[in-house]
Amino acid sequence: NDTLEAGLAYYNPAFLHPSMNQQLVANYVNYIADINAGYVLYAFDKPAIGTFAAGVHYLNYGNFIEADEEGNQHGTFTAADYALNLIYNRSLTANIRAGLNLKPIYSKYETYSSFGLAADLGISYVDSAGLFSAGFVLRNMGTQLTNYAKGEYSEKEVVPFDFQIGFS
Repeated sequence: NDTLEAGLAYYNPAFLHPSMNQQLVANYVNYIADINAGYVLYAFDKPAIGTFAAGVHYLNYGNFIEADEEGNQHGTFTAADYALNLIYNRSLTANIRAGLNLKPIYSKYETYSSFGLAADLGISYVDSAGLFSAGFVLRNMGTQLTNYAKGEYSEKEVVPFDFQIGFS
């Protein structure tokens, strides 16, 4: 379907489709308080192998004033999250597609940083007349590999696993 947009693969990697070959998707949002978010993704199809996409999703929380307990200012710092999206999709039958999104995740808040790895696994079904479609996705299956804090205060954060199902 030529009306499909490759950005759908961010929500469910099974939605990536060969018709999205050579699509480039980019978006940017400038929120209040210097917060910025963006996403860029490029999709390409290799007919005998499957459809691929690669992209980056980011959220920058802006600049913060660094201050001590007494309110003395010592400069500024930033905070941001980044996720690489490496998506693979292929047809299982004429109506069923499956997809995988491998997501290395990096966060940096002031002097604290963390690295994690997550994956999304999805399945989609579209009937031959195109009047019914359904999909499900297991999102954020993964773990934090390096913690924000080091030493005795080091504690792993939970990656927020989510199961989604939908139809139209």
